[in-house]
Amino acid sequence: MPSVSRKGKAMPESPIRKLVPYAEKAKKEGKRIYHLNIGQPDIKTPIEALNAVKNNTIDVLAYSHSAGFESFREKLSRIAFTETAYYDSVISDYFNKKTNTIFPKKKIFHGNLVEQLRY
Repeated sequence: MPSVSRKGKAMPESPIRKLVPYAEKAKKEGKRIYHLNIGQPDIKTPIEALNAVKNNTIDVLAYSHSAGFESFREKLSRIAFTETAYYDSVISDYFNKKTNTIFPKKKIFHGNLVEQLRY
């Protein structure tokens, strides 16, 4: 039979779990309780999501690959590298100004897209 490890036994009880009895008691006394649980939604679930759950024929809702979806990783990488390149160009400009370097060997330009070009 599996047993709980020493480390597992030494883990402190969740502070939230310690507060639950107080919240339940206050509810019974008619007091309004604001639940601040992580992930507890305070907005209606979209009907499309509810219908997807109601109308599914899935036997097992399997996890995706542990590395995540490649298309999402590529998009996230593109955003991260764009931000990093922008930040690097700002730092480069800062040091060029600080050292009074007017014509560095490589010049990096940065800016924000104002509008799409027509051509």
